[in-house]
Amino acid sequence: MGDAEKLEFDDGRSGDRSASVWARVQEHKIIQWGLGYLGAAFALAQGAELVGNALDWPDLLGRILILALIAGLPVALALAWYHGHRGQQRVSSGELWVVSALVLIGAAFVTVALQRTDGAGANTPASANASEASPPGNTAPQNAAEAHPPNSIAVLPFANISSDKEQEYFVDGLSEELMNQLAQVRALRVTARTSAFAFKGTTETVDKIAGQLNVAHVLAGSVRKAGDQLVITAELTDTTTGFNTWSKAYNRELKDIFAIQQDIAREVVSALKVTFGIDEDQRVPGGTDNLDAYAMYLQATARPQASIPAAQAALGVTEQALALDPNFALAWAHKAGLLLFLRNDPRRNGAELQAMAEEAAQRAVELAPDSPVAHAAMANAASTRGDWRTAEARYRQVLARGDPAERGGGYGLLQLAVGHVYAARDRLLLQRQRDPLNEAAVAFLAAAEDSLGNTQAARAELERGQQLFRPWFAGWYNGVLMLAGIPEASFRDNPSAVGFSFADPPFAPILASWDDPVAARAAVRNTYAGIDQSVMPIWRVLARLQVGAVAARFGDPDLALTSFEETFNSSPGQIYAIWRPVYRDMRKLPRFKEFVRQIGLVDYWKQYGWPDVCRPFGENDFECD
Repeated sequence: MGDAEKLEFDDGRSGDRSASVWARVQEHKIIQWGLGYLGAAFALAQGAELVGNALDWPDLLGRILILALIAGLPVALALAWYHGHRGQQRVSSGELWVVSALVLIGAAFVTVALQRTDGAGANTPASANASEASPPGNTAPQNAAEAHPPNSIAVLPFANISSDKEQEYFVDGLSEELMNQLAQVRALRVTARTSAFAFKGTTETVDKIAGQLNVAHVLAGSVRKAGDQLVITAELTDTTTGFNTWSKAYNRELKDIFAIQQDIAREVVSALKVTFGIDEDQRVPGGTDNLDAYAMYLQATARPQASIPAAQAALGVTEQALALDPNFALAWAHKAGLLLFLRNDPRRNGAELQAMAEEAAQRAVELAPDSPVAHAAMANAASTRGDWRTAEARYRQVLARGDPAERGGGYGLLQLAVGHVYAARDRLLLQRQRDPLNEAAVAFLAAAEDSLGNTQAARAELERGQQLFRPWFAGWYNGVLMLAGIPEASFRDNPSAVGFSFADPPFAPILASWDDPVAARAAVRNTYAGIDQSVMPIWRVLARLQVGAVAARFGDPDLALTSFEETFNSSPGQIYAIWRPVYRDMRKLPRFKEFVRQIGLVDYWKQYGWPDVCRPFGENDFECD
């Protein structure tokens, strides 16, 4: 073997063996190589994080990169030993084996680490609860990060630890105001009040709540009120880890309540690293500086509108707030909503209440033109009157000014009513995601799915509603089954959930003749003619529409259209049902064209677009499927 060959594969015995280890390290520039590698690795990791955030890459890719960079450090040092000095490169067989071993060890380390990382999320409480909370027919995400959007947060009702339990309304109001403050940050998805307050007084764990609300963060706390002194504690929890990411205690006077709300909201947003979209001195538009008026408003909003007497009581308290501060725009908007609810009382003058509601909503807009709540009040009042174009314009104002008012799903229901069913379904789905424990959000999403002919999807939503909500939800469930031709036992045995039941004597002939279309049509007409005598006034609108739907089901579109004509003036919002597949023959009637012209839908379509199942025909005509 020649000298040249010896130089290429030297056994390491040649050279000066007396050189120290430190001298060899310096010779091979191990320190420079190590520092250079660490600097490059840090820069690469930072750049990858920026790109990943912009492109919404999964966290797993970041973990792979970090582990790979860690495993690569000994490999880099080994390469430095081979190539870090000047002159001819000498590689011994032993050194080659060392490099190979380091590469294999690094690869094994990355593989094992990834397996543990991937498996960790599968057994976390958050992942398990997200799976349990998934509605029927949906597949729960396997990864907790996928289950809970990182920009999502729920503000739970703060605990009242005051000696005076009558201050409960004040504490609830504080929680709701924090929701509204955070909802102004467009980058955040804030759970609506209905769903967040469903956990009031419960002992559910944070991960359980996160699973049902599908949120990555939960804000909770407590309030102690003694005279004019307030002690408020707040803490922010990352539901994917279970750790508190921020907490603070505030010991202030009652007069500082508005500043405290702003401080908490601002610090929470800062903890979430989201750009706060509110000026430093700005609160939710339309509020008041009058503490007594604010307290009365909180009392009014804390009262549930589940009944006519409750709404009447809340209206009285709202009037007291307005007497203390006539410029309190949010109170005017709340008054408008209460007046619209009271229209459901057949003993009252609906036209008078409608006019009063529109006046209150208009006052709210005049006082706070930047308030989405005020514009939503105007939109709701217009929808209730069947003024579709005004409602559309106002809801667009709501969207332009941001939430929180749109979380009520009013715009989605308007789109459903005017026949833009696909758009309505998308908006109502968003509403259900933000407010998953709101029975109305689930019910109207089911109605949209049914209107699109997606019976199974509608049925899944309604089954979910039955699991979550009050017995009256059975009325929605059975309605879809009925129109799909599936009068199941639950339908036949339906309790009087909405004031009447098809099992009651006036309606029983319909069920008895269900399998005989000719007899069923006769039974439906007889039942419809006797509704005024057999059903309480408050339920007659729903009874007419339900019986009219059955008429359409058995081939009597004329009676079905009559049910809409006779109920529209008292309940324009019910028009959303005309797009259900069961009414297809009804939509082909010449009377239908005249009906939608009279109620202003054609004028709306000409301005904002034709419905999904209708199209213009010639210059002044149209046709519908």
